[in-house]
Amino acid sequence: MIDREQINKDLYSMREYFATCAGNAQPGSEARERFAGWVKTLTCIAVEIEKIAHFDNVVETPHQVSIVICTNCGKKWVAVRSLTTQNASLKCPKCHRQGTAVETGLPLDPEVTGEDDGK
Repeated sequence: MIDREQINKDLYSMREYFATCAGNAQPGSEARERFAGWVKTLTCIAVEIEKIAHFDNVVETPHQVSIVICTNCGKKWVAVRSLTTQNASLKCPKCHRQGTAVETGLPLDPEVTGEDDGK
């Protein structure tokens, strides 16, 4: 298993090292720019690791998938939402009005829902 805490400590140490090197280098020098680039790169890596860490803590909740239509503009779309989400809280992706979505009752393609159609 990956020890994220240790990775973050190591990244922080490396960023501090390169930031110090950049600060000690002559202003406008190639070395200063290179060290500053490393600081930026390591910061980006730390951010991405943090994003991945959040995926580990995601709890799957039951959801529903249905085709809905906006009664305001007529836009149809596939809405994926938790079982507790009411249609009135859906926002149309075209006109951006909330509370205008109704389910069409149209069957969904099993490839879209990921469900087995029993065949």
